[in-house]
Amino acid sequence: KTLGSLLVASGITTHPSKICIVDTESGSADFYANNKDIKGYQVISLTPPYSPQRYCAAIEAAENAGFETIILDSISHEWDGEGGALEMNAEATKRNKSGNSFTAWQDTSAEHRKFINAMIGCKAHLIATVRQKADYDTSAGMNGRMSIRKTGVKVIQREGIEFEFTTVITLAADHTIIIDKDRTGLLEPLQGKVLSKEVGQELRKYTLGEGVVTPKEIDNREQGRIKNEINSIKQENELYAYFDALRPDQKTSPEIKELFVERRKALKGVAA
Repeated sequence: KTLGSLLVASGITTHPSKICIVDTESGSADFYANNKDIKGYQVISLTPPYSPQRYCAAIEAAENAGFETIILDSISHEWDGEGGALEMNAEATKRNKSGNSFTAWQDTSAEHRKFINAMIGCKAHLIATVRQKADYDTSAGMNGRMSIRKTGVKVIQREGIEFEFTTVITLAADHTIIIDKDRTGLLEPLQGKVLSKEVGQELRKYTLGEGVVTPKEIDNREQGRIKNEINSIKQENELYAYFDALRPDQKTSPEIKELFVERRKALKGVAA
């Protein structure tokens, strides 16, 4: 995934020296420094704690340095790494006299949302990699005994993270790509091919004007993303934290306010 993200970035960017990779993978970005197709990229090494604040600071530093493309390799650490959101919440729960993790999530979710907003608002092109792990299901068999079976894989990040990105690609074991999501409409011909610079070149066409969508279409997509995220929230305190982290223009949107009110009603109904 590290090499793949660098190759994609090289297709988007005018020159590899304009690529910055934020490396949380113990120096894996350095392995490809002499690759002729991407030689010249710059590295920011991010070590623990992998807090949302430190990710935000790394993005800001790369932006201010004038990089055209920023790679976050990977964002799994922000969620499940040392000092990441899950660990932050566990520590906050310990400090809470009631020991209520849901109360702690109000603050943790707000910090995580700042990280999401930093990615969304990034002025450079942004590529994020994510780790996966096996997903299992526990169910009773015909004999009544409980059994565990593997149901697939899931990304190591907060559920719904894919809604934040224009394009989502899964990298298969043979390095071929599965296009899970593509708002540009340009990547379908590359389905099943090896991840390469060509993917980045197609994405660059989109940024230069091919397949450009109207502002209204962009607003509709943004609202659809927020709707999906609001409807996936399971706790009322998380809902309030999510709303607090929205941009000011989003908070005043009648459509988003209505979504918030309806979800709050639904959660109150569940609690009752």
